[in-house]
Amino acid sequence: MLSRPSQVSPTTLGSLAGLTGGRTGRPQVSVTGVTVASDGTRPGDLFVAAPGAHVHGARFAAEALAAGAIAVMTDAPGALMLPPRVAALVVTDVRAAVGPVAAAVYGRPSSRLRVLGVTGTSGKTTTTFLMRAGLLAAGRHPGLVGTVGTMIGDDQVNTGFTTPEAPQLQALLAVMAERAVTDVAMEVSSHALALGRAEGIEFAVAGFTNLSQDHLDFHADMEDYFAAKARLFDGRAARAAVVVDDDWGRRMAEIAAARGPVVTVGTGPDAPADWRATDVRVDGSGATHFTVTWPGGTLAAGCAVPGRYNVANALLALAVLHAVDVAPEVAAPAIAGAAVPGRMERVDAGQPYLAIVDYSHKPPAGEWPQRLQRTGDGGRLV
Repeated sequence: MLSRPSQVSPTTLGSLAGLTGGRTGRPQVSVTGVTVASDGTRPGDLFVAAPGAHVHGARFAAEALAAGAIAVMTDAPGALMLPPRVAALVVTDVRAAVGPVAAAVYGRPSSRLRVLGVTGTSGKTTTTFLMRAGLLAAGRHPGLVGTVGTMIGDDQVNTGFTTPEAPQLQALLAVMAERAVTDVAMEVSSHALALGRAEGIEFAVAGFTNLSQDHLDFHADMEDYFAAKARLFDGRAARAAVVVDDDWGRRMAEIAAARGPVVTVGTGPDAPADWRATDVRVDGSGATHFTVTWPGGTLAAGCAVPGRYNVANALLALAVLHAVDVAPEVAAPAIAGAAVPGRMERVDAGQPYLAIVDYSHKPPAGEWPQRLQRTGDGGRLV
């Protein structure tokens, strides 16, 4: 069962109605948890019944109530499907309300953490792992939320999603705050942004890696996909860091700049960016070395995750960490030695060649091993 905080103060439906603009006939009823899954319900929960593509969640309300839920949040059509005399909170948009409601019930945990969100088609996992390495080097106590898994300190938690559903995510953040986590490196997927899973989170920094064709079974087209990513830069983050190596990144930087402070990241020698990487070279082990120039100075840096494209991920990690007062001189050595599970991961078993395991689950990712060969020492690629 997924983690929840050990101490939760009861929250009344009346206060949640005020937060969401909803209505309830039982304002005095108090809840101590939030769930969207009837089979994950605990006593005292508010069960969230949202309309689905094929079935309305209100159809599962009786099951959740039998498991201990004491109230249901739903929309007007869902309210008509509830059993008689059920305490209900009726809102206009369930998806938009669930994040802020879960945040309120769990004590607004993101306000007690520095949440560092990263979105983009590729590089989210690598960037968040590199950020975690830099945070550890700075003496912070980081958490991690992403595709490979969620980490509360050193403990691994399986959520099943890159970005969990809003109630799970808020509960996880509350557990992290309870366990003295200071910073959270979080992957934020386009699905999560489009479906409201990230609502109610106060981000200290939002980072953008890149955009390429993906998830067009979910998004109508590339513009719709871009718009979903852009929600992370709608003002919910105190500041932003954006890779501007292509037109998508430059557009995202403009959107972010309209809402607050933004730093730009570029990997070309003449990139018009605040943070730049130059003198990029790949050694025989596949590690990448480069020089970082930023408004505060210049230093030598690197990335153990092979591939020149990972320079942008490492540079973005440095920029995001700098925004939360982790000095590049502290973060860079840790990032240079950090490995990322399944992301151009080196396998060393004494063999006289470089062996790499890579997820390569997107079309551009499949091209990157070839790019690695072209930027390496000219050896044969198998």
